Amino acid sequence: MTTPAEPARGTVDAALVARLARLVGERRVLFRDSELVAYRSDGLPSYRARPACAVFPGTRDETIAVVRALADAGVPFVPRGAGTGLSGGALAQDVVLLGLN
Repeated sequence: MTTPAEPARGTVDAALVARLARLVGERRVLFRDSELVAYRSDGLPSYRARPACAVFPGTRDETIAVVRALADAGVPFVPRGAGTGLSGGALAQDVVLLGLN
């Protein structure tokens, strides 16, 4: 029995970060280590994962545009609400964190 290969995954590079910033505004895209500290864990601080970047759309249309841009680039994302979960389920290791709060 063979295991299916993982699909090819795009990377979060400067071009994608710039594209996301054009969609939602520069202040709503975080990518520096110092900006991402709060997004490395949820309400369960014993598990940590660094997202490649965090994007915070302000409207429904911006959210749709961001999801489409990520799909076009082949980059996965993890949706995150207030970050109060206690399961570590909203941790985005090396992928985009999509802030929905």
